Amino acid sequence: MSKSQLDKLGVRLARMEYSADELRMLDEYRRSFAPASDAVLQVLRSEFSLSPTARPAKSTAAIVEKLVRQRTRLTQIQDIAGCRIVVSTISEQKRVAKMLVGRFPGAQMFDRVTEPNHGYRAIHVVVQTERRAVEIQIRTELQHMWAALSEKAADRFDHALKYGGGPERIREALSRLSTWAHDVDWKIDLVQVIGPGVEKTGDTDLQKLYRQTSAELAEDRRILSEAFAALAEDPDELLDTE
Repeated sequence: MSKSQLDKLGVRLARMEYSADELRMLDEYRRSFAPASDAVLQVLRSEFSLSPTARPAKSTAAIVEKLVRQRTRLTQIQDIAGCRIVVSTISEQKRVAKMLVGRFPGAQMFDRVTEPNHGYRAIHVVVQTERRAVEIQIRTELQHMWAALSEKAADRFDHALKYGGGPERIREALSRLSTWAHDVDWKIDLVQVIGPGVEKTGDTDLQKLYRQTSAELAEDRRILSEAFAALAEDPDELLDTE
């Protein structure tokens, strides 16, 4: 199908005026992203020694939902295919993102770390290969744990939570957890990236900050990881999160 034909199909899908044949056409289009996804995974593994996880391609139902919600063109949806990379620090997250932008001409980077999307933090790099877009999500471990919890909360309470809707109390709990995780991520960055050279600087204030942060970090990380695990096991506990 041509680009214009695909976008016309997207309009009918967004209006919920589609037939079974048109759903099959959408599924065929969705499946056409597989070669591009495989090519990106191969580059990440062979050229950069990364360990990406191929995330499931968007289902036809999810694509239709996005068309209805965003009123975007079918050919402009950039996350039909994609993969995920989980790294240890924010500095590593930024380094990998810049590396990928340099590797794939025309790649687009979307930084949702400092300006989260309804609590969601990550860097997304959208690359073009095999005439298809592939979205690479780069998350820290804590960002990934938060995203997994958010998905479970959306399944339990309301899928609108992912888009700024749903129960206010749950939204606020997820927002607080996102901020907490971000604060701990910056402490991890300070200790792992800046830390090794601090003792050589002669800056006593910086050394004091480093030692204090190092002492706090292990406990903060343990408490936060346990909180994420417990809430993922029973999302109803989000109702009691302060």
